[in-house]
Amino acid sequence: PPPPPPPPPPPPTPPLCDLSVKMVLTFAASGLLIGTSIAFAIAVLGVLMVPGPDKTMNRLLIVIGVICALLFWMMIFASQVNPILLPVDTRYSDATPELRKEAAEGWNRGPEPSAPPGGWW
Repeated sequence: PPPPPPPPPPPPTPPLCDLSVKMVLTFAASGLLIGTSIAFAIAVLGVLMVPGPDKTMNRLLIVIGVICALLFWMMIFASQVNPILLPVDTRYSDATPELRKEAAEGWNRGPEPSAPPGGWW
């Protein structure tokens, strides 16, 4: 019998520049670039328009405050973007329509409270 055909060659890997361009475009499209630009503008304006006699300390406080606010905003932004990317709920994917209706009505809340002996009043 003839020898088996050779295996197909592996798919070519994309060049590094394509990956970095995609990463930059993803960063820019996600809104982080706009937020970072706004924070940078606030920091520059704050540093240029420093009031008071102790300008060095005020500049330092402005820059540190903007960096902390930017990091906090980035964490909140990232935590909100993650569920939006892939919101898949598989808990009831194989459930019957009756079970889905029961779940929607809150069957998992536990038993209803019973009245004490003698009633509520």
